[in-house]
Amino acid sequence: MNFETLNIDEHKNLWFVSDTHFNHRKLVTSCPEHFERCRKYATVGEMNSDIVFKWNETINKDDVVIFMGDFVMSTKVKDVPEYFYMVVDNLNGEKHFIRGNHDHILSKVTKDNILWADGFVFDYHNRHYICQHNDFNEVKLTNPVLKVNDTDYSMNVLVHGHTHEESKISIVDFAPTWKMKQNNVCWEAWYRPANYKELVNISGELNG
Repeated sequence: MNFETLNIDEHKNLWFVSDTHFNHRKLVTSCPEHFERCRKYATVGEMNSDIVFKWNETINKDDVVIFMGDFVMSTKVKDVPEYFYMVVDNLNGEKHFIRGNHDHILSKVTKDNILWADGFVFDYHNRHYICQHNDFNEVKLTNPVLKVNDTDYSMNVLVHGHTHEESKISIVDFAPTWKMKQNNVCWEAWYRPANYKELVNISGELNG
């Protein structure tokens, strides 16, 4: 895992969102072949509109957004770039993109304009953020990425997407004697973007 380092303006508000899956028909209840676990929408149109509405209702134009992967599904390959730019241009915030497992084509066709990272690390308001698409139990964290302050690891905040579950916080088995907390910002966990003040550090302490 190669993490890109970001410099976030601490005067700006910080948000996280993941797995919008715009146009993904099988995520909604009206699809006869929908997944066992569905989102709370009847149609993709309702889902798409709600994601854009909640995004812009929550995030201001000058805010910073870490997008954690899987932007769009079920769109014809030839239409992906046009659809992506049409939606992104209507979403508020200074956006930084992490490549999800469904973003391979999208990241290739937009690479001239968008930096798609495997993950991001950055410091913001006395916390050290480590962001990747996958759950940290699936894609293991390497120790050098963690930041230590006088042997205290509590300044670290782990953020991921990919896990389409309602649980916002789960446990990472980092070592036999050490378990850490991680934040899931997948759309199903929040049904809106998550603010940095709502996340917890690896000890489970709230940022805000």
